[in-house]
Amino acid sequence: MFNKLLEEKGIDKIRVGIGMATDKELVVKAGRKGVDINSKVWIGNAVTAASNLSSYGDKNYYPRLFYSASSYSNFIEELEKQDSNASSWFKYTDHLNAYRADLLISDFDNWTNNGFS
Repeated sequence: MFNKLLEEKGIDKIRVGIGMATDKELVVKAGRKGVDINSKVWIGNAVTAASNLSSYGDKNYYPRLFYSASSYSNFIEELEKQDSNASSWFKYTDHLNAYRADLLISDFDNWTNNGFS
């Protein structure tokens, strides 16, 4: 939607990749005592893997979304219960040991393509 608005103003679109990875992680709550700033900080392999996968998204003819093999195996069974063709939405990328997809919500995409009306 944001890129559609930029396009209408003659501004180049923003290219963003999204990576998702799954692993056992350590979550640390960090902040300062006496200040209302407290955030969860994720530490571990999944953070690095997701970041690395996101760098491939929407570049070199790849789609925007990348999923680690472990993430894919965690959610594909449930997706296939909803739609038996779900596994066809993803393509395996051997050198990354990851799956890629260009998924979108059709109604939302149609809405943005029709001028938000």
